[in-house]
Amino acid sequence: MGSSADPDAIENLYKQGKEFIQTYQGQQILTFPEQDFKEAVKRSIKGIDIEGVNLLLGKVYSAVGFDKIESELFRQLVIIRLTHPASKLKPLNILNVIFQ
Repeated sequence: MGSSADPDAIENLYKQGKEFIQTYQGQQILTFPEQDFKEAVKRSIKGIDIEGVNLLLGKVYSAVGFDKIESELFRQLVIIRLTHPASKLKPLNILNVIFQ
C-alpha cells in the first residue's frame, strides 16, 4: 500500500489496506487435501544447498564470535557439526570432498 511518517497518511494507508483485504478476490488460504502440512512441506523440498546453509549458519558463527578465529577449516568443522550433530564421520567425509 505504501509508507509514510505523516499520521494522517498512515491512517489513510491503513484504511486502504483494510479495504483491499476485504475486497481481494485471490486465493485467501492454502489447503492441503489429504496431506499433513509438515509432510507437504517436506515433500516440496528438493534439496538443501550447502551455500544456503553456509550463509545462514555463517551468520550464527559470526554472531557468537567464532569469526575472530581466522581459520576456514575451523569454520567448516563448526558448520558441519551443526548440520550433522549426530555424525562423527560425516565431517570427515565432507571435508574430504571440500579439500580434494
